[in-house]
Amino acid sequence: MKAEKLYEQLKEAAERLGVTVSEHNLRKTGVTAQSGYCLIKGAPHYIMDKHLSIHRKNRLLAACLKRMAPETVHMLPAVRDYMARMERD
Repeated sequence: MKAEKLYEQLKEAAERLGVTVSEHNLRKTGVTAQSGYCLIKGAPHYIMDKHLSIHRKNRLLAACLKRMAPETVHMLPAVRDYMARMERD
């Protein structure tokens, strides 16, 4: 699966788990900021730095999803395989 398609599938899985994924230019914040999971007004969000490579975005989002009971939502087998490979790395 191409990296861009994988990223879209990971974002869809996050949405099914109730996490809103959004990309922002974190360089404009004026402070050191990194991509990550947070709660905004009690709702789960994953803020992604839009300047990261697609491969880094995939790794970060997959790592977040692994901690959120991904077995409870539908994912393509290729997405589950990617997440399983990450556990071994």
